[in-house]
Formats: sequence, structure tokens, C-alpha cells
Amino acid sequence: MTVLAVAVLACATVATGFQLFQVAAAWRFLRRARRGRQAGALPPVTVLKPLKGPGVELYENLASFCRQSYPSYQIVFGVADAHDPAVAVVHRLRRDFPERDIVLAVGSGRGTNRKVANLEHMMPHARHDVLVMSDSDIRVGPDYLRTMVAPLADPAVGLTTCLYRGRGNFGLPSIIESLFINTDFVPNALVAHWVQPFRYAFGASIAVTREALERIGGFAAFADYLADDYQLGRRVAEAGYRLVLLPYVVR
Repeated sequence: MTVLAVAVLACATVATGFQLFQVAAAWRFLRRARRGRQAGALPPVTVLKPLKGPGVELYENLASFCRQSYPSYQIVFGVADAHDPAVAVVHRLRRDFPERDIVLAVGSGRGTNRKVANLEHMMPHARHDVLVMSDSDIRVGPDYLRTMVAPLADPAVGLTTCLYRGRGNFGLPSIIESLFINTDFVPNALVAHWVQPFRYAFGASIAVTREALERIGGFAAFADYLADDYQLGRRVAEAGYRLVLLPYVVR
């Protein structure tokens, strides 16, 4: 065999081996998750949704949080500017879901990370001790809150998070991005979950107890960091809490 052929064969062997390792990591994660699944308490929840701009399919995404099969929850939407186009979407949600406890917070806290600054400004409006955060482009099923909150019944657990997948339905760029998320990011995240302690969160969807958040200094503690989800997870873990990656995927 030529040197080139040997090099190609070696690369193919390594790539195949790693892909098999990814499959094993996914199988292990799902098996352990199913075995450990149990119903937990369902305390009142505050959902924090920082918003900016009209977004793509923003109404449909936010409406999915108004259709939760959950006994008691509040939704706090936050915008930095009263003239933000997202405000009209929130007013429409209030009309369409009058039974939901929906709050609109206008303004922003301090910090170079404007999303975190928005979350900090929303906190005085949060009435409950379990906080669920997700990005404005995320859409969920009606069982989302039950899944995210149940593990927090264990006082040793301070934070839960879950994976996300791309939809790829907004043209070629979103198809390419979704391909990367679904075939590269997700498998690698499951490998990392297997080989090292789980000490981070995925910003698309996070649930945290107020106690854990306050122990690490609140949102202000990482308002100047770009990777706020990583900082939140790492600091909660360092505070002595356990983090749980759930067998649930948002989109």
C-alpha cells in the first residue's frame, strides 16, 4: 500500500471508531436515563424568556410555553426596550391565553452580556423558587416543564438542562447549521457526558432552583461572560449541587 492509502485507511479507521463510540455514548445515556426516570414533585415555576426583535416564528415558539401540561406556572417575558417588536407578540399571547400568568418586564440590568442583563432585570418579577430559562427560538412539547422540573425535587440537584436539535426549515444556512447541531454537536455532547463530570448547561433550556442561583451570586455574577450557560452550570456545580442532563430534546 502507498503512504497515501495507509494515511487514508488510518483516518477512516479512527473516524469509524469514534462514531461507534458516539453511538455507544448515546445508547448508554438513554438506557441510564430511562432506568432513572421517576415522577417528582411539581412546584410552582417561573419561566424566564428574554426577548429581542420579532424573531422567526416567535409567536408559535412562545405559545408552546403557554400550552404546558403543568399545574401552576408564571411566564415572565423581558425586553430591554418598550418599542421592541416582541412586545406586540407578548400582548397577543395575553389575549390568546388569558388563563396564563404572563408578565412583561421592560428594561435591562448591567453587564456586557445583554441576555443575562435582561434576565437579571426580570428576576424581581419572578414569584416562584424554580426558574426555567430558554431562548426565544425554542419550541417545546406540553410535557416540557414536567420533564425539566421533576429532578429538582431532589435537594442535591440544583440544575437540569437538555439537548436541542435544529429544524433546518429556514433555507440553506439553517439546513447547514442544523446538520452540524444534529450530527456533530449532539453526539459529542453525549460523549463528553460519559467521559467527564457533567458541569455545564446548554443555554437553549435550563431549569435551576432559586437557592442555587442565589448561592452563586445570581445572574449578575456572570453578566460579563459570553458563554453564560457554561458559567451558570459550572458555578452551580462548584457550589456543590448536582447537574442533570435530561433525555429530552427541544427544537
